[in-house]
Amino acid sequence: MDADTPKPETPFGIMFKFEEPIDIQTAYLEGVSMYMGKIPVSFVKEESGKWRAEAMVGSCNLAEMQWKLRVFDSNDDELNFSPSIYTYR
Repeated sequence: MDADTPKPETPFGIMFKFEEPIDIQTAYLEGVSMYMGKIPVSFVKEESGKWRAEAMVGSCNLAEMQWKLRVFDSNDDELNFSPSIYTYR
């Protein structure tokens, strides 16, 4: 991520690299601390195995909010990694 502590309602970048070739079909952020729906994330392939997206999450009444990034390939299989992102008011 391009921000150490992302803030709600403020765009932040997400970047990752895979050693194996993959094709990302869909991705979204989903609240863990509090369910706030699914926020779509659109990844763009930059070079071999490297993907980048810009995301933004809503604010809630919690001082710390945990979000789960869920990424799916072209077979609609969820990728083995699903990192958590924490936002702070």
